[in-house]
Amino acid sequence: KDEDKGSAQDIVFTDIWEWDAAAIQRVEKMKGAEGHPAGKLMESLSILIPESKMLSYISYMAERLAVLKDFLKSTGGIYLHCDPYANYYLRLLMDAVFGRQNFRNEIIWKRTTSPQKGSQHAPKTWGNNTDTILYYVKSKEAKLRPFRPLTEEEIAAKFAKTDEHGRKYQVQSGTIFRALSMGLRPNLCYEWRGFRNPHPSGWRLSKERLEEEYQKGNIVIRKDGKLERRLYLEDYPGAKPGNLWADILPVLGKERRGYPTEKPLALLERIIRASSNEGDLVLDPFCGCGSSLEAAAKLNRRFVGIDISLFAARGVARERLIKNGVPCAIEGIPKDLRQAEELAKRDKHKFEWWASESMIPGGMISNKKKGSDSGIDGRGRLLNKTTQKRDLVLVQVKGGKPTLSQVRDFAQVVKREKAAAGVFITLRASDWSRPMREEANSCGQFRIPGVAEEYPVMQHWAVEEQFRENPGRPKLPPMRNALNGEPLAQTDMNWNKEEE
Repeated sequence: KDEDKGSAQDIVFTDIWEWDAAAIQRVEKMKGAEGHPAGKLMESLSILIPESKMLSYISYMAERLAVLKDFLKSTGGIYLHCDPYANYYLRLLMDAVFGRQNFRNEIIWKRTTSPQKGSQHAPKTWGNNTDTILYYVKSKEAKLRPFRPLTEEEIAAKFAKTDEHGRKYQVQSGTIFRALSMGLRPNLCYEWRGFRNPHPSGWRLSKERLEEEYQKGNIVIRKDGKLERRLYLEDYPGAKPGNLWADILPVLGKERRGYPTEKPLALLERIIRASSNEGDLVLDPFCGCGSSLEAAAKLNRRFVGIDISLFAARGVARERLIKNGVPCAIEGIPKDLRQAEELAKRDKHKFEWWASESMIPGGMISNKKKGSDSGIDGRGRLLNKTTQKRDLVLVQVKGGKPTLSQVRDFAQVVKREKAAAGVFITLRASDWSRPMREEANSCGQFRIPGVAEEYPVMQHWAVEEQFRENPGRPKLPPMRNALNGEPLAQTDMNWNKEEE
């Protein structure tokens, strides 16, 4: 259906990888750099998967992974989440950048309980319900505590006994003595508190360690005169989950933010808890909807998240952190008109992305696909369809001086896409000339059923509007939050500098 085309949530995850001039430059640069760790791999992949979207993506990741390795401290590790299509290329890349000797685990995560895809009657593939997480370390100094807390059922089964102080424990039979296969060790044959070599192979512990465990209450002389070694629940590090993680459910209920690729907090908490200490710094260079940052804050870690999308950054800050009382700041975006002008001159694509998502914070998402954007720099959805049953809102951004022909062309794009409205964005209000205004007015008005007010099909918004004390916004009906499809709250519309 036409009204279903190009939803904002879909646009967030549009495949932006193309074999373009930027990809060619990345690959050639790495192939020509003798010291780049992925140089030889790029040469091989240029033969195996030449001029492909996958090679574009892998070269992009190669640049960033090389930098991330430098950021890691010697005790640090990196986790890379992969889908089935890229995991084997990324494994080769991680070997090249971090070294095969620093590979630790390939974790298989059951990301969904519904593997079936496509026709249920004539499926062409086995269901795909797992993803791969590659775990590499910076060096052999890296530390890991691969344990998870026990469930109530596991505690009841494993620690069924209770001592006189109410502490739960389990009996570790045979752990005081040496196994026969270990051979007789004269230095471990001694008398202790009236017990002398209670087993032919001797004690498992030295006399000093045996006494120490006794003083701690971990070794007990029972009333029947026998020895018992206990492991208390409070001393148990947890269960070791291995590398098949089927016990963490996909994102459900209130935790869900609407990102198809978002990860459950429990998954990120397991990784962060196992690989870092309180106060350590967690960096997520592709933070998306910010599950990793919320998990890091919850576990008392410092954190830095990076994402190319202002939409994502604002969503993370507001939904994941600020609402939970976690202070944060957003850096790297224009704070005034001068910085906006500098961004427009330095990188027109990033300016277009930022301007599209700044127009109606939370309601618009930019088109990250460079080139071939068909005159569309951003999209959003109205909360309710118009009388023509349309709800799509399109955006086009011009950082330089716009022309009347560009406005006319964009009006045709709005008509072609059967959109409810289109907004033409410029840096300054003065960039919108009278002929442009007349052209926009000629596109007419639209209405929402049950609402008397009319709204312009084509209108203009200037970036400078948002830097005023009371930011101006285009005249549009209520919109949906592009993050989750819910009604966009007024507080989202009025994102201000204090919150940033």
